[in-house]
Amino acid sequence: MTLVPRLLFYASLLNRLNLCLGLQAAKFEDSSMIDDDVELQTNVEERSINDTHTFLVSRYNEFYIKFELTDELVEKYDNDSDTHIFQVNAASIDANEQHPVDVTVRQFSRIINFRLPHTERDSVRLLYQSQRKSVDFCPVERVDGNSTVIMSLTTSSRSPVTVTVRVLIKGKQADWVRMDDGAFESKTTITPAITRIRYFQTDLIDSTYINVKVSTRPGSDCLCSLVSIQDPFCPFHDEIGSAMRFGLFNKMLNFSTIIVDSRDYPEGFILVLVASATDDLCQIVEDEN
Repeated sequence: MTLVPRLLFYASLLNRLNLCLGLQAAKFEDSSMIDDDVELQTNVEERSINDTHTFLVSRYNEFYIKFELTDELVEKYDNDSDTHIFQVNAASIDANEQHPVDVTVRQFSRIINFRLPHTERDSVRLLYQSQRKSVDFCPVERVDGNSTVIMSLTTSSRSPVTVTVRVLIKGKQADWVRMDDGAFESKTTITPAITRIRYFQTDLIDSTYINVKVSTRPGSDCLCSLVSIQDPFCPFHDEIGSAMRFGLFNKMLNFSTIIVDSRDYPEGFILVLVASATDDLCQIVEDEN
């Protein structure tokens, strides 16, 4: 009997909003106290990677930020031959649908655009809303002083909107833990506003076929998701439509399994996890009784 090595992944699917109500407090402004002749101020700033930064954004105050490594981080990664992943986290409690914050993030040739709050609706109701957004970028072979992330923050709100941003560097292999039985395990949290990727080096397991198992943690919300296996190159695809067109994929409610032929991924693969705001992906039919 041939045993297929396991590659375990546990995901916590969070959907903490009350989706049935979908209520949002309206924010009113006294237009008589607004001076529309105020000149737009464009702030060009440099900020450090791995630290949390706060910005006050309004229709009169936009930001263009370059996130760089500090000298200490440059020295830390100078002799580090591992490949790393940049993660961008942005949040705003003040942002609303009427005047959202538009965020554009660029790392090398990849550009990601999103809004805060992150909102998904169908024709009649609010499906999902989050005041934060988190995205992973392409693996970087070498981290040095030229490894930067560029971001712009704009909004149409006349009142200042507070936005917090943190750009992190993650180890490409550090998210995996080898278990006593030889399997590798990793844990993370995903929501419709948070996608996650994990890189796995296929030569760590001495087998042609690798069994990738993804399951939700006990007590997690039932949320339809997509599990995708892709080449570890830029660009990767972290939206449901494109992730289903490239590489291997499977749909998941509580558990999913994909058999990977390691010969197809000699340089390893990326495991991409994308949560859906609706059950349409999994074709769930509710019991009318």
